[in-house]
Amino acid sequence: MTSIELAKRQEKALPLKVFQVADDQFYVENSTGKICYKVNLNGHGKSCTCADFTANGKKDPEFLCKHLIAVTNGNGNQQKIGPMVETEDHTTQKLLGVYKAISSVQMALAKLGIEKVQENKFDKYKFRGIDDIYNALSPLLAQNKLCILPRIINRTCEERKSQKGGALFYVTIDAEFDFVAASDGSTHTVKMIGEAMDRSDKATNKAMSAAYKYACFQTFCIPTEGDNDADFTTHEVKEKSQKTAKKEQPKPKPVQKPQTKKEEKPKEKPKPSNDTKAKQGSKPKDESKAKETVKSGSPENNGTMSPAQQKAIQNLAKRRGINDEELNEMSRKQYNVSLKELPSKDASAFIRHLQQAA
Repeated sequence: MTSIELAKRQEKALPLKVFQVADDQFYVENSTGKICYKVNLNGHGKSCTCADFTANGKKDPEFLCKHLIAVTNGNGNQQKIGPMVETEDHTTQKLLGVYKAISSVQMALAKLGIEKVQENKFDKYKFRGIDDIYNALSPLLAQNKLCILPRIINRTCEERKSQKGGALFYVTIDAEFDFVAASDGSTHTVKMIGEAMDRSDKATNKAMSAAYKYACFQTFCIPTEGDNDADFTTHEVKEKSQKTAKKEQPKPKPVQKPQTKKEEKPKEKPKPSNDTKAKQGSKPKDESKAKETVKSGSPENNGTMSPAQQKAIQNLAKRRGINDEELNEMSRKQYNVSLKELPSKDASAFIRHLQQAA
């Protein structure tokens, strides 16, 4: 293998991603990132399942393909993952069971949610406690065969004083949580920091609980209220709208009734006001107009009544609640003619009769 060929392979190896599944076992992605090749660095020598190493490795024991170079150089793209599956053509594929399990748990929690039912009485805010997380996650993790394995990397403890002078222990931890799929052993690691304070020996426990809780919050994107709460709210709105629709149906009837009464009342209300004014000696407008028509009609001959007399009779009839048929009957009884044929003199007498009757 010439130095030129080695330089070319080293250049191609730089962007390749390396996944370590054991101390001496690696998987390296190809340039497209669709498949991985298995690389072994054990006591029996170096090997790779790619076609380049298969063709040249037997001829030259010192031969290095770009996948072996990526592993030996440690180009910064190396990360630890779970096992992989080797296909019939000696290529490997990453196992994605852990991500399927995480997605399934996330889907269930999106519907259920975890409500903030705990309350900090000192600072007056609500929160979701570690027990709420355990109760919601435990059945879902078992159902989807997903394990969460904690690992504490670092811990620091600081003693502080409270406002009253008592001791407070402030603990900070660096934790890693391996999400492991029992179906294929694939893993995904989540790093989280936990902080807590306590007056006695519970600060570390609180810090671990906080780290676990927020690792789950961010991994599963747990909402405070799930879709079931939103559906329930929508269902309530529909029920309320149906009830209000039933209540609003009879409402137009009572609304119309007072309107008709209000329209009728103004017609009847002038009666007592005018009557009281007439009793006190004040002459109503209708009567003064009627008397003017009588005076104006007196000089006229015995012809039919004038339009002013007709209006006066109609106004007085309205005040008394007499309709046209009743007026005609009164005119025939007293003067033997219909109201339209009533002479001017008789019309004046008829007006005086209506004024007295009113």
